[in-house]
Amino acid sequence: MKKYFLHNGKDQHGPYSLDELKQKGLTAKTMIWFDGISSWTEAQFIPELKEFATATPPPFEKTNPINQTFDKAKKVLDKDYVNEIEGKISNKGGKKIFKYALILLSILGLVFIINLMMPSQERTEKNNPTEYLTLKDALLRHMNPNGYFDGPKPLYWKIEGKLTNSSKLVTYKDVQLEIEFFTKTNSFLGKRTIKVIQIFPPNNLQDKYEKYTYFEVRVDEEPPKDTDRDFCKIKIIGADVYENEKASQ
Repeated sequence: MKKYFLHNGKDQHGPYSLDELKQKGLTAKTMIWFDGISSWTEAQFIPELKEFATATPPPFEKTNPINQTFDKAKKVLDKDYVNEIEGKISNKGGKKIFKYALILLSILGLVFIINLMMPSQERTEKNNPTEYLTLKDALLRHMNPNGYFDGPKPLYWKIEGKLTNSSKLVTYKDVQLEIEFFTKTNSFLGKRTIKVIQIFPPNNLQDKYEKYTYFEVRVDEEPPKDTDRDFCKIKIIGADVYENEKASQ
């Protein structure tokens, strides 16, 4: 009957029969010898022991946060190309410098992409004029050419008021106003859009002493019959952006 010996790296044990050996908790790396082989051999290479030799896990290594970040950076970039460059660096210090440089490059690239995707202040102001334009004291008035209210005919209608541009960077122009007409009993008669052909600089820079820019615009069409100007509602529905560069060309 074949007798087996095992060695744990320090001591030799045995002899054991095959059944006895199975009870010893063999691993794939357990060193075995028996009469018939010339040297100690790992259990995984002995045919009758293969199915009993359990796999040996690799030594546990605590994960380094720097190495984790480095691996993520390689995924963002061309991993094969990064590995090729790293392989050409012979000394350990150089590899470490390369690792930190790659991480820094990835962080800077990420910051750049985030800034690119986030709307700038100017872009936000250009796309949202109604958030930065505020209408105050807007009135619908009945005038005659001499400037009298409800004076002798011929009469015409106009809208006047104060408009504040609270944006920091963008100048607006051609502000669109919507007028809703009502009777004295607050019955809705319809609405109309009027454009104020005027420039409204940021922070009302036309006049540093005022918090608003005064405007007036003539209403070319007569309001609906029975309109009561005291019940009319006027609001801003849009505006164009005044481009200084284009205007100067």
